[in-house]
Amino acid sequence: MDTQKSMYGYLKDSIQDKTKDKLIYFNRKIKGNELFSYIDSLSFYLTKIGVKKGEAVGICLPNIPQAVISLYAINRIGAVANVIHPKISAKALFRIVDQTNTKVIFVFDAMLKYYYKGLRAKGVKIISCSASHFLKGVRKAFAAFYEPDLEEDVTDFMTTISEKGEVDRQMPPFDTAVYLHSGGTTGEPKIVELSSYAFNELVKNVMSRALKNHKYSDEHTMLMILPLFHGFGLGICIHLALSKFKMVMMPRFRAKDAIKLIKKHRINYLAGIPAMYEKIMKEKSFDGKYLSSLMYLFCGAEKLNPEIKKEFDAILKKNDSTAEIYEGYGLSEVASVLTFNVKGECKAGTQGRPIDGAEIKIIDKDGVECPPNVVGETLVKSKSMMNSYLFSDLSESFYIDENGEKWLRTGDLGYLDEDGYYVFKDRIKRMIKIAGVNIFPSEIEQAVCKMKEVDMACVVRTTKNNRPCTKLYLKLNKAFKYSILIENRIKAVIAEEFIKYAVPCEIIAVKEMPLTLMGKVDYKKYEEMEEER
Repeated sequence: MDTQKSMYGYLKDSIQDKTKDKLIYFNRKIKGNELFSYIDSLSFYLTKIGVKKGEAVGICLPNIPQAVISLYAINRIGAVANVIHPKISAKALFRIVDQTNTKVIFVFDAMLKYYYKGLRAKGVKIISCSASHFLKGVRKAFAAFYEPDLEEDVTDFMTTISEKGEVDRQMPPFDTAVYLHSGGTTGEPKIVELSSYAFNELVKNVMSRALKNHKYSDEHTMLMILPLFHGFGLGICIHLALSKFKMVMMPRFRAKDAIKLIKKHRINYLAGIPAMYEKIMKEKSFDGKYLSSLMYLFCGAEKLNPEIKKEFDAILKKNDSTAEIYEGYGLSEVASVLTFNVKGECKAGTQGRPIDGAEIKIIDKDGVECPPNVVGETLVKSKSMMNSYLFSDLSESFYIDENGEKWLRTGDLGYLDEDGYYVFKDRIKRMIKIAGVNIFPSEIEQAVCKMKEVDMACVVRTTKNNRPCTKLYLKLNKAFKYSILIENRIKAVIAEEFIKYAVPCEIIAVKEMPLTLMGKVDYKKYEEMEEER
């Protein structure tokens, strides 16, 4: 299928039978023609209130139907979908609104009390979205009971899809269609500009690689457990899922609820991060013949603990599922996925091979390409490459090779093995060098988290007696209390699996660990603490 069109156009052309269910939200099923009716009505409304081509429109929503409808309506009229974490702090939201000159924003009603005054002071038009809007019967009444009353100048979402009218605007395929808020390849917060073409190519090339050993049907179902503001969630759980399958929405991830939805809807596909799979696996209810419906489980965003994969896959096999967790690698700058393992071509300990239209090159500190199995800086090329960073200098983000070809510097360390499979090691800025030896914090964290006593771990660089060493912060599982015995076990595990320089000079047990908006351990907070010492 032609990818040089808007996301809206690509989705519309991809769905052959629009009378079939495409989106399932609790007790409500939305068919393809109904979904497009909502999108078209909202498109008309947005043009009516003056949203212009190229202007940013905020989507600050959890996984509810309004998030999908607004994404494609904004795209249809050539505006930019500025996707934002639905529970972001007010201060951070206002900063993003100012940076992107956002004048219209879709907000989850439960969060309005935190944002209303600030957005009103900035003259931003607020469209309130409620959990109850697309529900039916008792469930709708129950959800509506807890919803706040709206201020007079706040527009209820349902009024925006009540009108019909012609929309003659289109999104050019290569224009910026989405703003993703990312840590950037340098670790500094950046706004990634992605085109419709990038997301369309992502769908095409992910499916091309996955379909080598797999047949799919538009009757198949994907569970949306990743959020819209995450590139993996937007590109795979929404754009790919709606283009090829039907999608079950999950507003907030809870392992118990995810298992119930897998059982109820006979889910075929999941795309998540390691922490989600680990939580699902630990639930007692994750067992039974209903798991046989699962076909493909994608995992990205961070490195997957091999022990988690082994145990998870064993449970699936025991319950007659042919699926296993297929690990991949990607970044927001290429609309999420760059490599992944597939059925019949899955290599343990790797993040798979590049999808069609993508390439990886590994270089050393002098810019010389590394041979197989040698760790270096990861450079990438992809048809899903971002247009730019908003208001940022790109000069340090790209590398020009001896042939004049342009590669994105990911800021990641890794290597390609002899078969072309990629292995991620760590962020360049996280690597710790001690006595000339490279120490990779994420590998130590994975080893420690295999222990039954440990829930979370974070390794940072520190100094002792003016010499560099590692420090380990950890959160224990609730059943354990920190002791010298546990400390000695941890040090023994690290010494046995790695090298003496990797053994921490200090271990600190904490009750809670700081997390990023994606639920990962925020290692930067601990690095900042060390810098301030």
